[in-house]
Amino acid sequence: MTKWYWPTWADWLRIYGHPVTNLAYTGYGNNHQEWILFEHCDKMTSDDHVIIMWPPGHRIMQWYDREWVDQMGCAEFFPDTDGHFWFTQSQPWTGLYRTHPEHPFSLTHSIIQGFLTILHTQKILEKIGCQITMAFVQNPWLDSRPTHFPTFQLRWHLLNQISEREIKISKDIWQITPFQNLMEQINWSYFIDVPNNLKNVHQYRGIWEFFLQDREYVVYKHEEDHHPTSIAHHDWALKNILKMNPKTGQHRDLAKHISKESMVTDIPKFGLNEDVALPTQEMLLPKFTKLLCG
Repeated sequence: MTKWYWPTWADWLRIYGHPVTNLAYTGYGNNHQEWILFEHCDKMTSDDHVIIMWPPGHRIMQWYDREWVDQMGCAEFFPDTDGHFWFTQSQPWTGLYRTHPEHPFSLTHSIIQGFLTILHTQKILEKIGCQITMAFVQNPWLDSRPTHFPTFQLRWHLLNQISEREIKISKDIWQITPFQNLMEQINWSYFIDVPNNLKNVHQYRGIWEFFLQDREYVVYKHEEDHHPTSIAHHDWALKNILKMNPKTGQHRDLAKHISKESMVTDIPKFGLNEDVALPTQEMLLPKFTKLLCG
């Protein structure tokens, strides 16, 4: 939602004259983003504005080493990159990667860990003294975990409203006293679309809900890919970050044109390098780069 094959909100901020360092990559998890912050925090200053869009809570990464991989006999799960994961240095098989599908976390753990990661990150950024803005990809109380068996299938794009089962789980979580205290520790003033009642799980929104709310955005949807269209990213950035009326943005016609072009764009297939891509790796397709620079 922050770096993709067509322009996202981060690209539109750059087009509107703001220097942007994009440390995102598709598929990163929320605690992965925290570790990226640890990797780069020594380069950040109080003059920076850090904007984080938190992905679904099920994307929890964990640290691996060769001993664990051998004990579990699951080396075939990892991409064929000679044991190089995220943050792997000299020792192969030691690094960060996605949770193994045969050893998943519960939905409750994923939700709680997601909010804990938010609090951790806020504390790091507050120590730096920079400006902070946070947002969600989509309602964090949704069970957006993919299915792995009998085949792998993504589910996040099928979720438009929270279910009774998810409401039941959220009520159980809210009964946990340390979780209640955790939620009170989070500074919600940093957030876009903050709920006025944190316990009302219907009120949490992300760019996914923003995208679905307007037919003008949805009509430009790619025939196979489900990511929000570039016009939705444009309007989200202007409304929520730049505090402008999106309809009067000087590049809105360009965003609409790019969205039309995106509808019939072939989506590249992921290769081995993309599975463990660094945030420095670009994704924007050359034809869209040319349109943005034209």
